[in-house]
Formats: sequence, structure tokens, C-alpha cells
Amino acid sequence: MKLRAIFFDLGGTLLKPRRDRIVQNILESEGIYIPLHLIQDAHHAADAWWEEFYGGRVLSGQEEEKAFKELNLFVLEKIGLTTDRVLSEHLVTLVVKHWSEAEKRIQPELYPDVQPYLQKLKSRGYTLGLISNAAPKDEEIVSRVGLNRYMDHIVISGIIGVAKPGEGIFRHALSLASVSPDECLHVGDSYKADVLGARRAGIRAVLIDRDDRHPEADCPRIRSLDELDRFLVD
Repeated sequence: MKLRAIFFDLGGTLLKPRRDRIVQNILESEGIYIPLHLIQDAHHAADAWWEEFYGGRVLSGQEEEKAFKELNLFVLEKIGLTTDRVLSEHLVTLVVKHWSEAEKRIQPELYPDVQPYLQKLKSRGYTLGLISNAAPKDEEIVSRVGLNRYMDHIVISGIIGVAKPGEGIFRHALSLASVSPDECLHVGDSYKADVLGARRAGIRAVLIDRDDRHPEADCPRIRSLDELDRFLVD
């Protein structure tokens, strides 16, 4: 059946992760310099941990606060900063306390290939949608970086109350786009949340693996959005 709609994940797919730069910035305020690639590696390891314990759940405010602290403790452990209990508590408290402030200093950025490619898809008549496991407040970021100009539908887990990899969030997006699963393609950077989640809803999925971290993945895989062309059949 003809491909009519393409859905995209947000962070790591269209939007550059800020979390690594935020953690680096906060630690530097304490005189601790950690190379960005080490923080990136720690966060990638934390993604698997997060999926195991919190994947598919929409957290309440109190649960989200607890999970956020646990996540940052995991990251600090991975980069070797929590061998001392007093220091670890201090650093985790510092990261949590100053996160919002650092977010304001470090503005969100799209990957360079995003706007040109989305414009090309729009000109070809595709319906475009965004499906993100994110807090309600992150909807503002979508507008700030200009993605709302391209997206026909924006689905945020924290707003609708269901999350990837549950099929409900994908079903919701299909309903908004008025397409069947075989008329749709989903692109995301998480194998579990995006690929397995889309498959549960009967949607074909492509893993965008910008840093070539998942060569073993049993699914179509691309390094940049331009490579998606080979999966588009008009």
C-alpha cells in the first residue's frame, strides 16, 4: 500500500540531546571537567537502564523526580564520580537542582539534516507526525526549534498519558493522521521504544543510529535522514 505518513521520534532523532552538555556544564561549575564523549557514553548506557525500569510508563510528578535523580546517579557512576557517597549525593543534588537553569543557557538544537529533509517530505505530500516520550512542558521546545512548521500532528506521552513502546501511543498517532499501519513509517533512535513499539502497532520502523552504536540491530538502520529515501516508495 502507498506510504502516506511518516512519524518521527524527537530526542536523538530530530533534536540533538542537550543532557550531555547540561551535565558537563553543571559539573564544570564545581570545577570538575569531564569530556563530553564520556558523558554521552554514560547516557547511552543509562538509556537501557531507563527502558528496563521505566520504559512505557507515564510518571507522576513525584515518580518523575525520583526517577530523574536515579538516572543522574547512574550517569555519574558510569563516569566514575560517585565512588565517594558524600560526593555522589552532593553531585546528584547539584545536577537536579541546577538542571532547569542550565537548560535555559544551553538552547535546544536540531540536527543539520532535519529541516531540509522535513521540507522535502512536505513538498512530496507526506503527512508528518511527531511521537515523543516527553513531559508536557517539552511541547514548547517543539515550537521553539520550528518543528511545528513541518508536523501535522504532535503526540507527547506526558500529555496523552501513554508512552512508547506501548502500542497505544502509536495507535493514537495513526488515528490523528487517518492512516492505517501499512501506510505509515516510523523513524526513531531507540530500538525498544521506537522499533519494537512501532512493530507492536503494525508499523514499519527504521532505526536512526547517528553514532553507529547498534550495528547488530535486526531492523533497517540509517545514519542520517537523507538515507531514509531508500525506504520511501511512492
